[in-house]
Amino acid sequence: MNDRLKLLVSGILGTICTFAAGYGALILLTCGFVTLDLISGIIKAKANQNLSSRTGYQGFWRKIALLFTLVFGIAVDLLVGYLAGLGLITMAVSSPIGHIVGVYIIINECISICENLTACGVRLPRMLTDILADVNDKLEGEGP
Repeated sequence: MNDRLKLLVSGILGTICTFAAGYGALILLTCGFVTLDLISGIIKAKANQNLSSRTGYQGFWRKIALLFTLVFGIAVDLLVGYLAGLGLITMAVSSPIGHIVGVYIIINECISICENLTACGVRLPRMLTDILADVNDKLEGEGP
């Protein structure tokens, strides 16, 4: 491997490691729950005998949009941190936008997974769905 390629690969991997240090677990969890929701949606469609490539295609692009939203939230966090570092804004704590977006996506995916499983005839504890709905309401500002 030539030196330029080594430098490029090292730079890319170093950037990924630095980026993942603050958001790695969130990105991994979000991608995991999005994948579980996709799989549970396919299982639900198959169980209800209404598997449609058009619906699956739309669902896939919706999931891509969710992941893009997470990347956008993280980018806003990085921008706020950069502006704070320049002294253009003052922040007592780091920007929570990326984490809030990630948790919101995860909660919604959990609710969707529960709905998909229930549609397949799986009985879930009412407490689980109530907790997820309550957290979702609080994130959306609709709860007490």
